[in-house]
Amino acid sequence: MSRSISHSEISTLLDCSQRHAFAYTGALTAGTALKPKQTAMPLRQGRAWGHAVASYHAAVLRTDNRVEAHTTLTAALDEDADQQREHGLYLPDEHAELADRLGRILDHYIDTTDPLPIDRLEHELDVPIPSRTGRRRSNLYRLKCFLDGIHVDDDGRAWIFEAKLRGQLMSLEQISLSRQTRWYAWAHEQATGSEVAGVIVDERLNAAPTPVKRFVTGSRSPRRRSGGSGRSWRRLVCRSLRGRFRSPRRIWWVAG
Repeated sequence: MSRSISHSEISTLLDCSQRHAFAYTGALTAGTALKPKQTAMPLRQGRAWGHAVASYHAAVLRTDNRVEAHTTLTAALDEDADQQREHGLYLPDEHAELADRLGRILDHYIDTTDPLPIDRLEHELDVPIPSRTGRRRSNLYRLKCFLDGIHVDDDGRAWIFEAKLRGQLMSLEQISLSRQTRWYAWAHEQATGSEVAGVIVDERLNAAPTPVKRFVTGSRSPRRRSGGSGRSWRRLVCRSLRGRFRSPRRIWWVAG
């Protein structure tokens, strides 16, 4: 019987085998893996953000896409709140602060980001991984991927869309070396039989913009102090797995 493993599980195993045993296999706890009573804050924020941003882009042809994005964000956060209530861990003030901060970040994102048509939201892939020899597919393990969405360009090419909320924006080199980006592209090819044109990694800094300050003279403070500069978000498109670069407003990692 095969078992599906995610990018998160593989990353945990590579980081710490004991942590992986506690969380996934139960090898150190009599066969029973330990499950957290609530989702960690970075995962809560990232999941809600990914759903909301994909929803905004998916509703690009509708005039209520901002409303749709906020509704999706609220629903995702409420789902986490229900889990916390079940275990007696719900903190109303924390939930309200998180909802307000992510809502303001989302408004700023919508105001500064061009819409991109997205479909197949929360798309799941589950494909066999290669065996150790690489000659056949494994009978034991499958790779499970959760995609925020798929963008199809004017030429009919499919692009995987991934929205990321980060404490620090990643460099183009870090994006290009990401295992998750490469594995998702590979899994899509295995599942559909056709290569994706690339992976769109849509990054946003996890910080709410602050109002522009004015000095006593009435002049505005430098934009970098307002938290609203264009450096707070960036769209990186990783196309295939080689490294020629060109850089308009959006940075593209282009294949040969």
